[in-house]
Amino acid sequence: MALLIVNLDRQIGNAQAWRDAFEEQLPGLEIRIWPEANDLREIEYLAFIRPDFDALPELPNLKAMFSRSAGVEAFIDHPRLPKAPLGKIEPSGGDPMMTEYVVMHVLRFHRDVPGYAAAQANREWLRKPIVRPEQRRVGFLGLGLMAKAPALVLKSLGFQVSAWVRSPRGDEEIPVFHGPTSSSGF
Repeated sequence: MALLIVNLDRQIGNAQAWRDAFEEQLPGLEIRIWPEANDLREIEYLAFIRPDFDALPELPNLKAMFSRSAGVEAFIDHPRLPKAPLGKIEPSGGDPMMTEYVVMHVLRFHRDVPGYAAAQANREWLRKPIVRPEQRRVGFLGLGLMAKAPALVLKSLGFQVSAWVRSPRGDEEIPVFHGPTSSSGF
């Protein structure tokens, strides 16, 4: 029984970090890294990000696959996608890369980077009043695993953060609104 890692070591971290992480959670599971792995008959599990299924050989004993990709649209209909259940590998507390991405774009708009870039291209000096994070509201549609971490980071930076959810859990650190009669005061 073995796990084959494909591209995780090239996209996020390194091979040893992935070996250590899987060893901690699944002691005794043999870990192999593609393409260095030779004998693939013992592979029962596949963990990957952005796979090239055309380059991957047949895995005759594959029982399950685990993706670290943000979405599966790029490969879910691939004709060489192995016929095994597909799950998602997700760090506890959400995806740090998604948190970085969301925070980056909120700050990008907060600081009007597109406006300054356009002014620079036109050789214009742009003067704008400085707006503090406390003066900005940031709303999330949903507050699941992918949204909670960036919402908390933005809140820690001083932004007024809230979320609209289908059904509140009552344990939220972010103000939530739900249903057709809920109002945020925005």
